[in-house]
Amino acid sequence: MCGRWRIACGGTHTLAKAMTQACYREGVDLIENTMVERILVEDGRAVGVRVRGGVEYRANEVVASNADVRQTLIDLVGEEHLSPLWAKRAKDFRYGPSAVLATPIFCLYEEPRYASARWDPDIDRCHYTVVGYEEPDEVYRYVRDAHTGRLPEPASGTWVNSLWDRSQAPPGATPPRAGTSSPRRAASARRSGPRSGRPTTRASSTPGSGTRPT
Repeated sequence: MCGRWRIACGGTHTLAKAMTQACYREGVDLIENTMVERILVEDGRAVGVRVRGGVEYRANEVVASNADVRQTLIDLVGEEHLSPLWAKRAKDFRYGPSAVLATPIFCLYEEPRYASARWDPDIDRCHYTVVGYEEPDEVYRYVRDAHTGRLPEPASGTWVNSLWDRSQAPPGATPPRAGTSSPRRAASARRSGPRSGRPTTRASSTPGSGTRPT
C-alpha cells in the first residue's frame, strides 16, 4: 500500500559495511573517529575542512556534509559566510516530525498467521503490515493526527524481519515489531501517570495463532 520495503540481512550494520567496502573499492580514504570542527570557506566557496587538533583537509572538487542544515551552515560553515536569508533558514530548521514512535517487540514461538491469508496465503509472508486500518486514507490521517498533536486511533504498522532473515531471531522464535506514532505532548503525559478517557493501546490475539505471553 505504501511502497516496497527492504531489509539488510544480518542487521543494519551490514549495510554500513557494504558501503565502506564500496568506498574502498573506489579508492576512497575513510578517516574514522575524527570530529570536523569547521568547513573552510575561501572567496565564497567551501574548500575543505578542519578537524579537531587543527589538521586541515583540502577538497579537490567538493565538500559534502551529511549533518543537518543547522549544524552544517551555522556550526560548521559559520553565519558570517551566509546571506541573511540562509542564516534565517538554517536557524529555523526543525528537527524531524513532531511525533514519537513507540516500538514494542514481541516474542512469539511461531510465525504470525493472519485471518486474511485465507484469501491470499502470501500475506503470512508479508514483511510489513498495517493493523487496525483498512484504507490508505486512514493511514494518512493517523500520521497527520500524530504530527499535529492529536492522539490517533489505536493501530500500528508491524514488521517481522525474521521471516526473511533468520539471523535476527533464535531457532523456534519470531520477534515481530510494531510501530505506533504518538504526539510528543501525549507521550509526556503518559510518562507522568495514567489518564482517564479512551484507552491509548489495544492488543488482541487470534485463537490458534501460536502466541504466548512472555
